Amino acid sequence: MTATPYLLPADIISDPTLGRLSTVDPDVLAGYVSQFEEVAEAFLDVAFTPRDATYSATTLRRWRGFALPHVQIRSVTTFTVNGDAFLDDLYYLDAGSGRIRFRRGYYLCGGDDVTVTYSHGYDEPPARLIQACKRFVANEASSDATGKSRNVISEAVDGSYIRYGTPDWSAGRPTGWMNVDVVLDGLRNSRPVLVG
Repeated sequence: MTATPYLLPADIISDPTLGRLSTVDPDVLAGYVSQFEEVAEAFLDVAFTPRDATYSATTLRRWRGFALPHVQIRSVTTFTVNGDAFLDDLYYLDAGSGRIRFRRGYYLCGGDDVTVTYSHGYDEPPARLIQACKRFVANEASSDATGKSRNVISEAVDGSYIRYGTPDWSAGRPTGWMNVDVVLDGLRNSRPVLVG
């Protein structure tokens, strides 16, 4: 399954607030969108467009289940143990948390090689994330055109001290652009907590 980008260059150029980006190469705009998608999905721990993934691991001890690296699992395409298909009726999927659990009496032993191919993610990104993506693209294009990097967080006039905002995930600034990070941080803090 080929992932649908959050925005196409035509979507960006047709936005009246981003018309100034019509002179930017469409491939460059697509690159900014892709960069935003990577950061946003890693920061928020979920894909906002359907994506395919493969998980491979070797068990170190007995497993009664395990967590896939993603949440919002759409479907499991293949599930093999030591190269053999694992029967669908021997496990169930908790799609929201991304956990595969084995039915009563089944487990994997230490040393088993597990491979799971699956698709994950939401159908489409929420409107707030699309808006943050547009802001990111505009900020990156402006930065490339002017040579100005990131937001100025503090500035001392007489001492000529300038401090720029930089990406800092632990501080809720995954991109370093304040007008983008406030949206991503808000989405991160509004997600339900998955337990178990």
